[in-house]
Parts: sequence; C-alpha cells; structure tokens
Amino acid sequence: MTNDDLDQITRLHRLKQDGLLTEQEFEAEKARILSGATQAASISAATPPDTSQWLASEPLNPEPRRGAASVGVAAAGAILLALVGTGAWWFFAGPHGLPPSSNPSAAAASDAPSAIDPSTAPPIAASAVAAAGTSNYQWATSTDTLGVTPEFLKSKLGVAHVQNNDFIEFTVTGCDIRYGLKGETVTYFDAEVSANCKPSLRGLNVASSADFPRSRTIGQIEAKAGGLLIADCLEMCGNAADPAQYLFIEGPHADNFINVAFEADPRLSRGLDKWANAIRATKGLKPEDELPEQSYQCGSDAQDAALAAVGPTPISRVFVGLGVTTKMLTLCSDG
Repeated sequence: MTNDDLDQITRLHRLKQDGLLTEQEFEAEKARILSGATQAASISAATPPDTSQWLASEPLNPEPRRGAASVGVAAAGAILLALVGTGAWWFFAGPHGLPPSSNPSAAAASDAPSAIDPSTAPPIAASAVAAAGTSNYQWATSTDTLGVTPEFLKSKLGVAHVQNNDFIEFTVTGCDIRYGLKGETVTYFDAEVSANCKPSLRGLNVASSADFPRSRTIGQIEAKAGGLLIADCLEMCGNAADPAQYLFIEGPHADNFINVAFEADPRLSRGLDKWANAIRATKGLKPEDELPEQSYQCGSDAQDAALAAVGPTPISRVFVGLGVTTKMLTLCSDG
C-alpha cells in the first residue's frame, strides 16, 4: 500500500465524519483502494529485491533500520490502523510497540516524510465525489433539516446563494432547495422536482405511501396518498405570477404531523376553467360572478373537478414541514 492510497482513505474518512459519506459508501471506496494496493503488493512480491549484499554486512539481531522508507511505512501503517478503529495506542506506537518519544532511532530519523501532505494529496476518485454529493442531497431533502439553524445548513451545504429573514436557498447537485425560517430555525423546505432532481423526503411515511418520486403527477400521488387540492388563484390572476395548484397532505401522527404539499407545474396547468365552473355550479353562481376565494384556496368545493383539471399535471416542487399550511400556500383563512 502506498502513501497515496492512505491519503485517499484518510480523506474519505474525513468526508464520512462530516456526514458527506455514509458508512456503506466509505467502506465501498476503501475496499476499492485497498484492492488496488493488494494487487500492487502481489506484483512486487513476485520479484523480491536482492538483499544478500546488505545482509552479509549486518550483525545478528541488529537494530531495525530507521531510514525514510521504514519510518514512512510505519507512519502509514499507524494511520491505517487508526482509520479502521484498531485503537488510539497503535496510532501513537512505533514499530517496537513503544511511543515514538521513547524510541531513540525514531527521533534520529530527521528525513522521515510526513504521513499526510495535503498539498500533494491526490484527488479523491470521481465515484467518491459523486457519492458524497448524492449523500448531501439526500440529507438536504430529508426531515433531518427541520429545526436546524441557517449556520448549520451552511456548514453542511456550503455558501447560500440567497438569504434573508424569511428563507435561505442553496443549489445542491444542481437542484434548487429553499428553507423557510422562523427566527433562527428551519420550519420547512421546498425543493425542485424534475428528472434530475428527486427529493428523498427521508423520514416521511407519506413518501412511501405516495410512491414518491416514482409517482410524478398530482393525480398519481393523490390516488395513493389522498390529499386536498387547493389553488392560490383560478381566474383573473393578473400578471404577477402564474396560478399555482397544490396537493396538500396533512401530516399524520406517524410523521410527527409534518405536512407535505406537491405543487403542480404552473407552466403545464390546463382546464382550470372547468374547476371554476364546477365551483359556480356548486354555489349557484352565474358565469360572471366572482368566485369565493375559500372555495378553492381552502379546497372546500368541487374536488372531483379539481382533480380532473390538475391531476394530469406533473409535480414541479415539493414542500415539507410544520410550517407548510394551506394559509402559507394559498392565504386560505381557514388554514
């Protein structure tokens, strides 16, 4: 095993300690590196060096050589033992099982190289970097983020590209994630949903019952997990924003009452007039009459027509947290 191999394992270990690699990902990468070192050792063993010359000149039972190579191997072995959890004593022990300070030969070896030199450390394998990024994204879109502080988010996810008193935003593995704040605490997050961005929703039973993210439309989610269809606007919404529709699922006790809402892609919404007309029919209103906001903002009317209109629409975002309410999404006065 070379110092480069040990440097890579050391850096992987740091990634695992920082929460950027799971135990399984760390072990897989370490096994890959050790496998390569084993093959190199086998090749070296097939052609052993000629030691007859220096053996003839050495006395019996000599003090082991303490040149740069032997010290480097000893230090490298100590690091590897520390990584695999052998114990702190072995990390500090020299080749005779004594602390380096009690080994005169170790102190005299002034040409011993450092076991870890960050300036010359080789880059971690691309597969390890990808695994770390994926692991970070899985954490960033899980319930583990609820209740943490913005500073903790930045320690895990890096520099935020937007931050104010109400929310903080990051881009993780190319996917946009926003965290809603109440004071210095995250109360919810909303994350982009696309072919390349599939939030994990780890920690939520509703994600399993809804078969998310394999269920990609509002109707598919509703068929498996239920929920209430709501909208911030159906008619005469103005130019400020496209009307937004959501499937709101109230959090059960099993999910610690954490609510979830799936937003329909506003660019693909169709048939909202049918939902509006169905509400008018339910209320006995004329076509020119203005719709009562609560009838759609709170999902109190024409749910069948709402599902027919919004159900085929793909999901564009998902909202998760105690801070996710019908009032937050649509200004529903009953939320």
